Amino acid sequence: GALGAASMLEVLFLAFPTSASDMQILRYQGVVLDIVLQVLPSELSTADEDVYRHATQMASLVLDQTMSGAFTKAVISAGLDLNLHVLRSLSGQRANQVLGNQAQQALISRAVFTTQHLSVVALHRCSVNGSASQSVLAQIRSNVHLLLTTRGRDSAAARKGGGGGSGWKR
Repeated sequence: GALGAASMLEVLFLAFPTSASDMQILRYQGVVLDIVLQVLPSELSTADEDVYRHATQMASLVLDQTMSGAFTKAVISAGLDLNLHVLRSLSGQRANQVLGNQAQQALISRAVFTTQHLSVVALHRCSVNGSASQSVLAQIRSNVHLLLTTRGRDSAAARKGGGGGSGWKR
């Protein structure tokens, strides 16, 4: 069968020569994420059910990669952009028309879980001498209402580990 978008993204994150330096790997991963961010908005504007599911899985993958320490501050900021965009798209009327209420609420629960956790991880990872990077703070500040008030029907299950990537770990 076809390789899902999240699986393909994971393969791309790991597709670099063994001779690459850490900085080259991080730059490469940043470029991959930037390409996804350029393509995702247009894909979500005309999305079908599979696109919404793949976008939610990619958002979870970004959380997993960030928690594993794989990303620089700039890539974490781009990853937070991706997660916020997916959450906004899932919360819209178009997603409800395409997915139906039950599927939309389940994907929103997962997206809220991953985006909230990525926000916390981003604040922690992007801190310099106890103060978080201005770009991460601005992203969270401008989306705090979305992060704190958007809830899917399964939000309690998502918080128990069923909603994002591989669960909450450090």
